[in-house]
Amino acid sequence: MNKYLLLGFIAVFIVMLAACSKQIELEEIIKTEEGHFRGINIDDSPEKVLSMENSTKLADHSRSNTYLYYDIPMKKKGNTKNANSFTLAYNFEDEKLYEIQVDIYLENEGDCQHIYEGLVDLFSRKYGPSTQDEDYLVWNTRLDDGDNISYELVDESSEYKSGKLSLTIFNVDY
Repeated sequence: MNKYLLLGFIAVFIVMLAACSKQIELEEIIKTEEGHFRGINIDDSPEKVLSMENSTKLADHSRSNTYLYYDIPMKKKGNTKNANSFTLAYNFEDEKLYEIQVDIYLENEGDCQHIYEGLVDLFSRKYGPSTQDEDYLVWNTRLDDGDNISYELVDESSEYKSGKLSLTIFNVDY
């Protein structure tokens, strides 16, 4: 009897492990916990952002000193389909980054929830508890010069009929 119970637990563990290994990983989106996002900080120069991001994902038409736009496909482990992606828009004024807009598109609601919870956990660890502003979760922090930085995260999946998260990080005092 114990032999069958043990085999049952092993089978459940293998199924759970296989399901987890096919999830979209938060690290693919955030790249690192350093900086405000992906190792990049509000007030960074366009050159710094260009050096931190993959140039092959840069939309050619977007390269300027005021705007950089990246479209990055994501794949689940063990899956060759490419229905998941995220976009990054970096906005600059006077050679300084003042806004990062991230849109995450996921075909699977479970992946969407996993990424949403991961972002909430990350920002809550870094900046404390969020506040609620309508559908948005909001975190606030400050730059060394005293400028206020805001993070606004919203799950827009119900509007898009598939997994869709939107994150905006911006200098409130801009």
